[in-house]
Amino acid sequence: MNREIYNEMTKKIEVLELVKELNQVSNGKFFLYERNNQMVVVKELKQKVDIDGEYEIDKELFSYERLKALDIQTPKLLGYNREDNIVVKEYLEGKDLLGIIRDENLTKENIIELLKYSELLNSDNLNIDYFPANFILKDNKLYYINYKVFPYSEELNLRNWGIYYWLNNEGIKRYMETGDEYFINVDKEKRPVITEELNKKRDELYREYVAWKHEM
Repeated sequence: MNREIYNEMTKKIEVLELVKELNQVSNGKFFLYERNNQMVVVKELKQKVDIDGEYEIDKELFSYERLKALDIQTPKLLGYNREDNIVVKEYLEGKDLLGIIRDENLTKENIIELLKYSELLNSDNLNIDYFPANFILKDNKLYYINYKVFPYSEELNLRNWGIYYWLNNEGIKRYMETGDEYFINVDKEKRPVITEELNKKRDELYREYVAWKHEM
């Protein structure tokens, strides 16, 4: 299926050929398209305007600029169209983080990079969506593939929210097998499962990170 769009970034009409749907995130869906013999990712935003009257696409563009400024690895922005409410970005072929966590193949270096990203974002008073499906691993580097950033809050930072998904290997495994969020969330508000064991893992992880920083 072909799709013709006016790219407001290049000021050109471009023809995109749908390859497949990729995945869904909290504020939209990702699709893989072919453009000029190259693969690109198109994010269709769920809504045009949020409850505060802000345009979602403006928030995407702002998020991309903040991520770049903070040196967070993320796909290059290739275009956008306000009328169609879409963002076109670079396609990065990498490994799915959910699968890596399920198979317990996450390395110390991967976690250190995640914690470094978190510190950079905290310093700019920002959070990102730390759920692992928003990341891929390419050339052993973490890429945040969803441009979404939002104002910092303790409740939704990495330490108090996101890290529990990264450490819950068994829960992620069951979630991927069944599609049932019960194995990773405690309710429909998407609050992560938190256990004494996961808290111990988290605290040990942060202790190791502080020691690593002191050794640098």
